Amino acid sequence: TTGEGGAILTNNPELALKCRELRDHGMNHMKKYHHTDLGFNYRMTNMQAAIGLAQMENIDEILNLRRQQMDLYYDELSSTKGITVREFEDWCEPVHWLMTLTLDKAYDRDDFLDYMESKGIDCRQMINPVHQAEHFKDNYSADDFINSINLSKQSVHLPSGLGLTKKEISYISESLKGFLKKKSFDTK
Repeated sequence: TTGEGGAILTNNPELALKCRELRDHGMNHMKKYHHTDLGFNYRMTNMQAAIGLAQMENIDEILNLRRQQMDLYYDELSSTKGITVREFEDWCEPVHWLMTLTLDKAYDRDDFLDYMESKGIDCRQMINPVHQAEHFKDNYSADDFINSINLSKQSVHLPSGLGLTKKEISYISESLKGFLKKKSFDTK
């Protein structure tokens, strides 16, 4: 990640050139200070580049640790009633960044977040759909993108730092199951 941000890899020369221009304020690569697009200041600092290079030297180890973490979570949670974990196509080799799951509609996401916080576990809500951002929301109705709205309202991210131990992942998973069980009893 090089801190906050990252790198783009492509084998498409035209796309690579466009990315370079956009990351440098939209400045044309042939003519300095001539801006052809609304661009950004996404130039990487030397410090960020050094972090990125160090991460690339250990990329296989990092990805392996992330995969092990995902496998632990999936072993603990895949058959848990009341939640859905992400599924992947056979051709896909996921890079586990966040352990995201979706609560069934019978459960309130915010109640879940409060419960997990009471157990000392920092979970996060799924981001709001992009179309609901202030600069887009007037362009769409409440019925647009209903799937993304529903997923956002019911999905959460569990802790996913590389330093998590198997014991901590088990504690997180058992706490999640405790919430589901408690809420099932509360509604009876």
